Amino acid sequence: SASFQELSRDFGLGLVYDAHSFPVETTVANFSYNDIPEMQDLSNYQSLKTLILDNNSIAEIQGLENCYSLTDLSLANNQIQAITGLKDLPIKTLCLKSNEIKTAVGLEKLKVLQVLDLSGNQISSLEGLEDHNLLQDINLEDNQ
Repeated sequence: SASFQELSRDFGLGLVYDAHSFPVETTVANFSYNDIPEMQDLSNYQSLKTLILDNNSIAEIQGLENCYSLTDLSLANNQIQAITGLKDLPIKTLCLKSNEIKTAVGLEKLKVLQVLDLSGNQISSLEGLEDHNLLQDINLEDNQ
């Protein structure tokens, strides 16, 4: 129905990840455990507040350019190597734990970021984390 606002497809329930298969009014979408190889263009989903894509095969953050309501993004346990595609989004909570990220560069434009999880990556420098005045909680455990 058109009022359907929450979409969850956890644990690979046979959903074909198709950015056009759920209502544009969706505010919460969980596509964890779906073996998704890449993020599709979600530009039409301007009501989307929470997007969870944990435990997939995603290598690049993309397709979020017009998601101006997005405050919570989780891409834990993927194959992401760099923080890209997040410019000027209102993200407050960002989880990128257990990826292959080597640097925090790419977070500069996330001015309202409050919670950041970069644990289990390959980060060796704090570059990219400057000037985050609202950042309250950061996890950098298990980096190299």
